[in-house]
Amino acid sequence: MELESNAPPAMTLEVPSTPIGPITRRPVATIEEASRIFCLIRDRLRGGSSDIGDALIRDDSGAVVAHVSYNGRVWWGPPEQWKPGSEPIFTP
Repeated sequence: MELESNAPPAMTLEVPSTPIGPITRRPVATIEEASRIFCLIRDRLRGGSSDIGDALIRDDSGAVVAHVSYNGRVWWGPPEQWKPGSEPIFTP
């Protein structure tokens, strides 16, 4: 999911608050960027998958359009819509 190169970021990456860090929100322009930033935050927090939940990618209206799992993969929709056999839309 790419935006025009001259367009401002229209998505927000939202990493949930955890026992080891506060909620984090960052503007992102692509799902690839959202995955990269999530992985940087995950690595900085040094938490495991049980410490750091899935990050949400929200559009400019605030709706969840995708989520980033602990391994950096990006999936359509919110985490609760994921089903076994789903294919990621981005894999780092």
